[in-house]
Amino acid sequence: MLAAIPSNINASSGHLYFISSSMLNSFDGFIHEGLIDNTLYIYIYEGDYSVIVSFASGNENIVWSSANFIKTGSLNQISSDLEMLEWLKKYAFITDCKVEKIEQIR
Repeated sequence: MLAAIPSNINASSGHLYFISSSMLNSFDGFIHEGLIDNTLYIYIYEGDYSVIVSFASGNENIVWSSANFIKTGSLNQISSDLEMLEWLKKYAFITDCKVEKIEQIR
């Protein structure tokens, strides 16, 4: 389900963007012990595009990862964890999650 979130967001930007962004995604699996909860990172950059990276736990410590570009649009206006929760509800259809802002390291 997590890996489909960027596609849902990109589909709202139109079919051409949806098709072109699906060609620029990355998907991989690897072994990692200790991933308890599925995790979603949203990297918000200045400009028109951001990145969503998801990690989903599978059987036998296999973690499935996916990275996708998304149009930044509505993400640029988010300034609090509460606003991010509302954005996730509206655009990613996620209603039960924890949001934690990670500051950029310089």
